Amino acid sequence: MSRRTVADAGSASDRDEPLWTLRIHSGDVVDALRLGWRDFAAAPVPGVLLAAVVAALGLVVVVAAARHALVPLIVPLVGGFALIGPFAAVGHYRLSRRRERGLATPWWRTPALLLGPRSAAVFGLGLVVVTLTFAWLGVAAVLVRLMLPPATDAVAMAQVLVATPAGHRLMLVGAAVGALFAFPVFALSVVAFAILVDRDVDVVTAALTSCAAVAQNPCAMGLWAVIVVAGLVLGALPALLGLLVVVPVLGHGTWHLYRKLVIA
Repeated sequence: MSRRTVADAGSASDRDEPLWTLRIHSGDVVDALRLGWRDFAAAPVPGVLLAAVVAALGLVVVVAAARHALVPLIVPLVGGFALIGPFAAVGHYRLSRRRERGLATPWWRTPALLLGPRSAAVFGLGLVVVTLTFAWLGVAAVLVRLMLPPATDAVAMAQVLVATPAGHRLMLVGAAVGALFAFPVFALSVVAFAILVDRDVDVVTAALTSCAAVAQNPCAMGLWAVIVVAGLVLGALPALLGLLVVVPVLGHGTWHLYRKLVIA
């Protein structure tokens, strides 16, 4: 891996500049995923409990969308879930951090992983990400109303979406607009939450460092984005139960990706 200095690490938090980052490759991304699985296997119960909260919220939202004939919004909802993922995995970052330090985490201490000394900064950035995600869902809802004819139920809406030119156009336009939302949110947050969990820096420094890491490693970080989306889609298929494994593995993997990207 080759190093590129993007700021002076000693004064980054004072000047709202990025921390130092490293260049990584596809092999590093795969290794981060492997290490994520290792951390999950070492402490599966806390990881599953943290993921269960996320999966339960996702199930409620998807069922509500289906019952209100908003089937076309299910795909944007999954995409939105991917955008919120780095925020939702904060507990897994803390779990991996404790494991690095040789600290055991009994299952009954799982709720404590959701809070920490830098929780204000974490939730501040989380509010930004959630707001942008809801903005995307709002745009998606407008596109559905403008581009698709009304349907009486979820089945009829699904048929319109899959089997009509209007549905195909909506999917193409939705994918393009979704990408406009997804890329900046991914760039500013992919490792920013892990930075905030691990270091005493402000939100701007963490977000700038995350953006710098993505800009320096477009191919590797693009591969990570594909892995995250594919994992969430596969995990969502069996009534979101697969997320109980996918979310912890990706969360722990993101922690190790941060360790590979940002100089200690």
